[in-house]
Amino acid sequence: MPDLTEPKREYKIDSANWWTMSMPINHNLEDLERCNSMVEDFCRALAERGVKLSALEIAKIVAHEATTNAQKYGEGHLKIGLKYDEIRKAIKLIVHDEGNGFDLSKVPDPTAEGLLTEGGRGIAMMRLYTHDGLRYQDHGRTMEARVDCS
Repeated sequence: MPDLTEPKREYKIDSANWWTMSMPINHNLEDLERCNSMVEDFCRALAERGVKLSALEIAKIVAHEATTNAQKYGEGHLKIGLKYDEIRKAIKLIVHDEGNGFDLSKVPDPTAEGLLTEGGRGIAMMRLYTHDGLRYQDHGRTMEARVDCS
């Protein structure tokens, strides 16, 4: 398990094993790297516990897409949560921002309109990888994803 006492670690791990991070959205690459660092540490800890590497790679892709969308389109603060559910053998990811949200029905479908169409590719990819385990709530401000690890 990674050394969780490092002073540079910017996330918290609570008693229920939720890994969480909160930061202002500044629309920059450095903040995205901070998010990716937490996800990498989380996945490394799960790999050491024997969770399938293919599931961890999918979790990284989904987390990266979700946090990229929040950094690109969101406002206010970004909150990220990750947890491994031992019983369901699944990773749960929650990404929330305080922006205006969006109407999911108005996001272009890149499979219908062409993969070069601006917008929609990240959501389409997350849907594909989460096998219907992707939900948006609060007018698109909160995304929940479940990645199967069985």
